[in-house]
Amino acid sequence: IGLRLLAVGLVALLRRLPRPTRFEPRAAIAAMVRPGAATAAVLASIGLGATLIVDLQEIEQGLLRAFDRTIPSAAPSFFFLDVPAREADAFRAFLAEKAVGAKIEDVPMLRGRITAVKGVPVEKAQIDERVRFVLDGDRGVTFSATPPPNSTVVAGVWWPADHAGPPLVSFDARTAEGLGLVIGDTVRVNVLGREIEAKIANLRRIEWDRLAINFFMVFSPDAFRGAPVTRLATVAWPDGGDAARESALLRAVVERFPVVTAVRVKDALAQADALVRRSAAGVSVIAGFAVAAATLVLAASLGAHGEARVRNAAILIALGATRRRLIAALALEFALLGLIGALFAGLAGTLAARWVLTEYMHLPFAVSWGPLVATVAGVLVVTVGLGLATTRAALVARPSEILRATG
Repeated sequence: IGLRLLAVGLVALLRRLPRPTRFEPRAAIAAMVRPGAATAAVLASIGLGATLIVDLQEIEQGLLRAFDRTIPSAAPSFFFLDVPAREADAFRAFLAEKAVGAKIEDVPMLRGRITAVKGVPVEKAQIDERVRFVLDGDRGVTFSATPPPNSTVVAGVWWPADHAGPPLVSFDARTAEGLGLVIGDTVRVNVLGREIEAKIANLRRIEWDRLAINFFMVFSPDAFRGAPVTRLATVAWPDGGDAARESALLRAVVERFPVVTAVRVKDALAQADALVRRSAAGVSVIAGFAVAAATLVLAASLGAHGEARVRNAAILIALGATRRRLIAALALEFALLGLIGALFAGLAGTLAARWVLTEYMHLPFAVSWGPLVATVAGVLVVTVGLGLATTRAALVARPSEILRATG
């Protein structure tokens, strides 16, 4: 619809503009506004194909840019899970001895599953699909007297350090929005077979891209009184660490604390990087097919109106136009169509990519000017090239032969 309106508006505008005195632009504009002209069809083929190409390219660049930007230089080298509470002090001292100079953090951790929101079982609740993963299986939860680092309270207030009343919970703001939760609502969580209902006291904006310890849900300190907990610890060297130190620490932990699970962050990041780049490569393949399909559609559209264009070109030559000036007029016509279609595609494709990245993937967006300019230039070259190819007969044959053949 947008391309159709663009074509109608363009033709109406060109008809109202004063005709140029030079032959080339006058002939180009006349060809675009004459009855039965291919203006709408060509703009549609260019616009649809190029919009898809721009959209895919911007999404690909957005994925790569977001992943590269969100890996902090001081990301933890290790996450250590399932540290027994009775060995927490010994484990922390062990890390301080073996990872000299590293920043060590540890927090209590349990696993729980959200079973109801606002008193409604999650199976019946209206949930935004973008946050449904939070309800799939158990999630890590913790408790704290103070707000955790790498997050900011954006609604509500934190509970007093000595809170001893009914359980309270701090929720990730974005997740709460997807679950339809606000301050004062309740969530029910099953932890170790025990159902705990807690009131939402505040919402936090969490800086997940720091890769530090953080949880969707942080409970008040007394919520799990008496429950068996484990500890979650991280080790982060100021300089990012190196393979030798990390390997030595991993061997030492495995030997001394065999029940502790170690997750090497760089390995996880490498796998994530490979996944993102495979996804980007897949987008590139799709974009390649889009280029091929768009080229074929454009060629078919130009070819469908080729006979009329060849006949008009033959008439102009018969009336005295030189082939050089005719080529210039045709090239200008196709360049104008290509430029208008490419600019529309650039705008529409960029807006579509922005929506996908920001609204669906929750990633930041920035225009990738290099691929965008390359696409516009490519559309111009292909449109002019295919357009001239479809009128080649008028440029090499005698006008009288063409006019007799076309009636």
